[in-house]
Order: sequence, then structure tokens, then C-alpha cells
Amino acid sequence: DSIFLDVGANVGIYTVLAAKVTGCYVYAIEPESQNYAILNRNIVVNKILERTTAYAIALSDITGFDNLYLSDFVSGSSCHSYGEQVDFNLEPVQTGLHQGCYATTIDELVENGSIPCPTYVKIDVDGIEHKIIDGAKKTLDNQNLKSILVELNTNLSKHRQVVDELKSCGFRLRKDKLSEAIRKEGPFKGVGNHIFQRG
Repeated sequence: DSIFLDVGANVGIYTVLAAKVTGCYVYAIEPESQNYAILNRNIVVNKILERTTAYAIALSDITGFDNLYLSDFVSGSSCHSYGEQVDFNLEPVQTGLHQGCYATTIDELVENGSIPCPTYVKIDVDGIEHKIIDGAKKTLDNQNLKSILVELNTNLSKHRQVVDELKSCGFRLRKDKLSEAIRKEGPFKGVGNHIFQRG
């Protein structure tokens, strides 16, 4: 009966794994047009349509229309950014590529009944994870939410603040998993999945 919210689903690796292996119900969020098409194809091919709903929207800290700025226009690509032309380091970047996009918040999705309060959340959007957390304040206080996996860039103060925010909501950081997840070299040095569990 678990609910998994996959924010930044891309082509559906986490979505398919969660629905097919664990049997939970998945809500997959992916705003980029080509990734969204492949995500839906993977849902159908893997026969998990009855346990999955995919939304072609972005999540942020506000609700409204803006641009999704694309790093490139290639299926399966990442490092796109909603609402501002920045890279994963939140530095300005110009690619000349964008598409119109609607964004909402996790709190709004839960409050209006579009999704139930998730049991597990994964957030990987390559930059504005802090805004998505800001748009989930009420949901973070819901005791039904047991665990959050969020990719954070430890080079950014806004991302380091997410750790403190989640701790203040009653979550503890799985430090035993963190050392394995943080990239030690390359352009994404300091970036890695942080796992938080309630209690």
C-alpha cells in the first residue's frame, strides 16, 4: 500500500523498479517532453500502468506557468531547470532551448487530492531541489511520509540548508550511505543522493 513519488523521473528507472519490484503505487513527475514520452512507453512495456501515474509537470515552491530551460534536446538527458536558466551549480547558462511548462508544489498535489501523501519520495532535478522541499512543508510534517531520497549538491549553501530543514521535520540523514553516494571527482564532484528517514 506504499505510495512512491518520483520527482524528476526522467525515463523511469526508479519508477519501473519501484512499481515492478516492490508493487507500490508510483506517481512519476517528469516535465521534459522527450523524457516524458519514453517514461510512459516504459510504463506500458513493463506492464505497470495499473500501478503508475505519470504527470508532465514540474515541481517547485510556487504554482504557475514558466519555461523549462533545457540543457539539450536529447532523449534521456538531464540538467534541465524550471523557471531560471541555471545549471546544477545554480550558475547562469544559456542553451537557447526551452519549452513551456506548468509547475506546482508537492503540498498542492497532496492538498487538492491529486496524489495521496507519499510514503517515499525521490527528488533528483539537478538544481532546484531546495525549492521543491520548500514547496513540501506541510507534507514533510505528515507522519505517513517515511523516507526521502534527494540528490543534493554539497557545494551549494541552499542545498546544505535542506539537510537542516529535513532534520527539523524529524528526519535523520543516513550518513552510512552518504559516503558511498557523494561523487569524489569530475564535474559533479560533491553531488550525491542523500537518504533521510523519519525518526
